[in-house]
Amino acid sequence: MIAWLAWLCLAPLLVLADGFLLERLPARLDLSLAVVVCAAFACRSATLPGLLLTLALARAALTGGGLAAQYLALALPVAVVRPLRAVFDEGSFWLRALVAPALAAALPALLDVFARLGGEPVDSLPVSTKDLITAAIVAPCLAALLERTPPLSAFALRARRRRSKGDS
Repeated sequence: MIAWLAWLCLAPLLVLADGFLLERLPARLDLSLAVVVCAAFACRSATLPGLLLTLALARAALTGGGLAAQYLALALPVAVVRPLRAVFDEGSFWLRALVAPALAAALPALLDVFARLGGEPVDSLPVSTKDLITAAIVAPCLAALLERTPPLSAFALRARRRRSKGDS
């Protein structure tokens, strides 16, 4: 319960930090993308709807686009990428580095499509080649950091496996 309350407080802060860093860094550092990569590869399936809904609520309140459009834009890529965990090693940095640029290109495009379908105004940022290269390098590192730090570490598969073996 404490992890959920902490995530409810942290998700808006991640969106605010994302906007703050967007203006100050030469390359786009997408923290929402890192959360999506973390959710797709490291989080338990039962926790995904709540995690993505909280992030979508924070993004909708702070950046616009509507809650439904934000949720669908975040959840659809996670649903597409999740089966890769069964085929490849879920902790593989290289798999995350290959998937991150595709997700970086898909998130704004999906948000734009779903926002137009819902009739909500949204101003999505164009994705450049530099943004895709940055996403391939930075997003997997940030996702690894997020899955090892609270509150997202409480939702990770490794935490559950550790508890099931009896190790604390």
